[in-house]
Amino acid sequence: GGGGDGGGGEHPHAAATSTAAAAIPRGVRRRRNPRPVLFLLAGPRSGSSLVQLSLNRHEKLWAPQELYLLQYHDMAERKEKLKDVDATLPVSQGLVNAISEIRGCTYEQANVIVGEMERDALDTRDVYYVLQEWCADRILVDKTPPYAWSIDTLRRAETIFKNARYVFLHRHPYATIASMVKESLNREWIVKQMVSSNARRRRRAVEVEEVVARIRSEEDDF
Repeated sequence: GGGGDGGGGEHPHAAATSTAAAAIPRGVRRRRNPRPVLFLLAGPRSGSSLVQLSLNRHEKLWAPQELYLLQYHDMAERKEKLKDVDATLPVSQGLVNAISEIRGCTYEQANVIVGEMERDALDTRDVYYVLQEWCADRILVDKTPPYAWSIDTLRRAETIFKNARYVFLHRHPYATIASMVKESLNREWIVKQMVSSNARRRRRAVEVEEVVARIRSEEDDF
């Protein structure tokens, strides 16, 4: 006797990170990952989420939410840099949701897996390797628009992957600005994204503010 569903067993897909990491071949970090990967790059409010959802419908592609992996060397660094980010934003939830989807487990179980990756300071190139193993013969699509904001991040993609491909999504600036206004993105956010130590960029940020003010004025006229 004693058979049947006990209900106390571990979820079959809630694999420990150590198990996933153990599957990484010796020396994988010393060579470029040969598996194809696609990076979807874009500015804010460019429609990248809609493109990501469309790509994810293709049987040979796996396009999860923003992973925010490439700009960090390991998961401990990633955790430290993102510790003050709102937990409800995609930057905090993307990787957990991706693991939950591909492993068929709950959000809580996927969060445990990410926590173990952070505890072990797993190299992000190893995280990519594990994700690619989990999605089998589907091509991983990493839709994390901020990658395009740093040349060092893009160079890291070329260091890690041998067959990286890139899609640059563009949207007319007027439509982008109008979208920002409709989403109530405030002046501080716009300035934070565009202002740098470069004087030319500061002038451009001022011009953007003027355009935003003009759009708001036109909306008030309606």
